[in-house]
Amino acid sequence: MARLPSPRQPWLHTYLPLGISVLAALGAIIAAAIAWYKALADGTTSSISLWVLVVFLSILAKEALSIYRVFLDMRRQRRIESAHELHAAGQVLREILAARFSDQVAQEPDDTLRATAFRVCIYRVVPSHRETRSADLERVTAYCVGEGGDPGEAGKRISLACGVVGLAYRTGVAQVAERQKESLEQFWDEMVQTWGFSQEEARSLNRTRWSYLAVPIKDESGRVDTVVFLDSQVKDCLTDDVIESIIFPACEAIGLVIEQRYGHGH
Repeated sequence: MARLPSPRQPWLHTYLPLGISVLAALGAIIAAAIAWYKALADGTTSSISLWVLVVFLSILAKEALSIYRVFLDMRRQRRIESAHELHAAGQVLREILAARFSDQVAQEPDDTLRATAFRVCIYRVVPSHRETRSADLERVTAYCVGEGGDPGEAGKRISLACGVVGLAYRTGVAQVAERQKESLEQFWDEMVQTWGFSQEEARSLNRTRWSYLAVPIKDESGRVDTVVFLDSQVKDCLTDDVIESIIFPACEAIGLVIEQRYGHGH
């Protein structure tokens, strides 16, 4: 369903091939060592002992080569499944926006708020774990933030029916929104009534956000499989000029990274 990698690779998927190779090597080495020991204990001629030693060293070399090949395959697969390039692309967009609105960011009262004045992350479409819906949006990257900011965690999922991210996916068109309510209770109500979150989900959202943007990215068949999400605590910052001159070109570049790095998906 998605071209992008899962943010969390299963332990068995990552380490099982290497573990099997290591166990096979240990078994072969132990068997050869036992055979050599028995040959020496039985008083076998030195030529036979030498032959056992050669076999032992050959098995050792063969299994060492097998482990090395598995290790190289693991490294190659991890590079394929890494989302580091996506995070780097999102970080570039965040830094550009933070510089563009540096005066407003500088007015924030502490370093943490300045570091999270703009946040960028990337979602992919995945099958849902819940029976009540067929698909979810999963955060592939942690939030791109400034130094000292809390990036959160990759892997969080939301419904396709929630927020500007879900709306961008459903419509295939970029969505921008500005928070309308000042008080915390009103903010939670807005997230529930306007943006489809549950009460529990609304209360877990970052209450410092005022501006939201989601840009869908489509595969070559025209299907949305990725959404770039951006939010900010700077009010009214997502003007048409900023969106057209900064954000859309950056999202086009992210789309190229996805196409070139991860291919056409499944």
